[in-house]
Amino acid sequence: MAAFTQQVVVVKLGNEEYGFDIGNVQEIKEVVPVTRVPGAPAHILGVFNLRGRIVPLVDLAELLQLRKVRGPAGRAAPAVTDAEAPVAAGAERRIVVVEGDGHSAGFLVDGVRETLVFSSSQVEWVGETAANLGGFAAGAAGAAGAAAAAGAAPGGLALTDDAAGASSSAGSSGALVRGVIKHQGRMILWLDASLLVGQA
Repeated sequence: MAAFTQQVVVVKLGNEEYGFDIGNVQEIKEVVPVTRVPGAPAHILGVFNLRGRIVPLVDLAELLQLRKVRGPAGRAAPAVTDAEAPVAAGAERRIVVVEGDGHSAGFLVDGVRETLVFSSSQVEWVGETAANLGGFAAGAAGAAGAAAAAGAAPGGLALTDDAAGASSSAGSSGALVRGVIKHQGRMILWLDASLLVGQA
């Protein structure tokens, strides 16, 4: 694989860090009022107006099923109680507006940490870590594939080997993570922006 350098916007969900390719990030906004959409999936908080465009707002923690992993003691879901109400704001909470395949979506995160430049030598591709992840990697990928085959939108954190650094054919099975960026003792999950926007 050819060496490369890439830049990501690092966001926080609880104590964990995730990265969006900087080329996919359109802007970072403070939390704004949203309008709920009846019958929308649990990870869709609603829609908001972005300079005349209607953009879905995705609860990234819900999409990645982090609350299920954390259990009842995990962070509470944002409160959206009225037909048009603000998502519960915090001092650091932000909406990251991401573009993928010509579409945009906003992702609610607990904070934006930094812009990080990393090299290919700092990435461990998910295919390389599958043995260490054991049944989780196989189970996540298998569940996503089964959902795609059934015509359902795959949910949760499905993983794929993407050594080329771009969306692979495995993306059709709902893989959302490209790999793990290792930086100064931290692990940052590198997200596939196009596939995330496709879940909105």
